[in-house]
Amino acid sequence: MREYHLAPFRAAVEAGCSQVMPYYGQPVGTDWEEVGFGFNKDVLTGLLRERLGFDGIVCTDWGLLSDAEIMGQPAEARAWGVEHLSVAERAAKALDAGTDQFGGEQCPEVIVELVRTGRVAEERIDASVRRLLREKFVLGLFENPYVDPDRAEETVGAREFTALGEAAQRRSLTVLENRGLLPLRGRPELYVQGMNQEAAAAYGNIVTDPADADVAVLRLRTPYEPRPGAFESFFHAGSLAFPTRS
Repeated sequence: MREYHLAPFRAAVEAGCSQVMPYYGQPVGTDWEEVGFGFNKDVLTGLLRERLGFDGIVCTDWGLLSDAEIMGQPAEARAWGVEHLSVAERAAKALDAGTDQFGGEQCPEVIVELVRTGRVAEERIDASVRRLLREKFVLGLFENPYVDPDRAEETVGAREFTALGEAAQRRSLTVLENRGLLPLRGRPELYVQGMNQEAAAAYGNIVTDPADADVAVLRLRTPYEPRPGAFESFFHAGSLAFPTRS
């Protein structure tokens, strides 16, 4: 299924995507090295840069190199597959893999020392610096680093951008099963839950009792397994199965 899942990434690169953030996860049971994607040369250089032709910035997800404290709780570095390496060794491996920037890290002295000892060539650092500076020049941050508040107000939430976002959401919806129900015809009796009734009324007559409805449209939140801890509790992960209802 690799080629199938690569399709949106290929399209993004062809559309001119300028930055990519590899996730924490590591490939298992493939011909790629089984290390997190931020450290994975097979993926960042072999696939992303050489095969797909990406020439932009690779910024890792947060906290790959060093342990930290988040909301008063210890957070180990998410260095999957290279947990046994030191912070400096992890940084060197990520740079060798094709990483340009480390998200959430505050240890520039580690990179300086890698260059001083000859473990990482200064030319390698220059390559990433060029990518980062190029992005700033393209954005005009050196010529005019300040935001025009009037222009920002016109741009943020502009009707054109909102319409494009809504269209993208509609296109992302996937029908898993259709037993002759769709497309709806006429103005059916609709029971809706978890959505704006006024918006739904454009497509049918809204009823308050499901027994009176021809069609029920429910907007459900994705199931997840709660995590303990102040920081981890913000994230929804685990099983996507809906619980059995009696």
